[in-house]
Amino acid sequence: MAFTTAWRALVTAGRLRPGETVLVTGIGGGVATAGLQVALLAGATVFVSSSADWKIERAVALGAAGGVDYTRDDVAAWVRGRTGGRGVDVVLDGAGAASWRASIDALAMGGRLCAYGATTGDSPDLSIRELYQSHRSILGAPMGGRGDLDAVWELVCAGRLEPVVDSVHPLERVEDALRVLEGRHQFGKVLVEP
Repeated sequence: MAFTTAWRALVTAGRLRPGETVLVTGIGGGVATAGLQVALLAGATVFVSSSADWKIERAVALGAAGGVDYTRDDVAAWVRGRTGGRGVDVVLDGAGAASWRASIDALAMGGRLCAYGATTGDSPDLSIRELYQSHRSILGAPMGGRGDLDAVWELVCAGRLEPVVDSVHPLERVEDALRVLEGRHQFGKVLVEP
């Protein structure tokens, strides 16, 4: 399902094209790690943000062109520094309120913010002028439809997309899985096995 959501956001709604640039926020989460792979498969140059250097390093090992720690650095300034001042074509964002200001600032002229969640809240600080004066778009993309699922299923079966599993926990130890998620210690999906 993480791939279906990422595909819906980047390909179906975001119309990602080869040669474009992407910022995936909050790398380490399931949809973010899937989004990294989908964007790379589409032929994009991908940057990531995280609050943990080890997650950025894992993303780079998977093909990201670089990453920024959003707790230490200005994400938009960092992105502009890596794109010749231009910004990225697409931002994949599931955090919502806490990251939207930086996500919108990181967009190039005509860039698209693909939102698939609001884990930090749904009332972001937003300047409408920054959207229309720079021809930017906000696209909502929760989950995906049957066509999105079929597309990613075919790519997973062909080995072109590979789910990233952080850890598997038995059902009787579900509290361990929740601790990993609550502490944001995962890179990929945290699974509970009945």
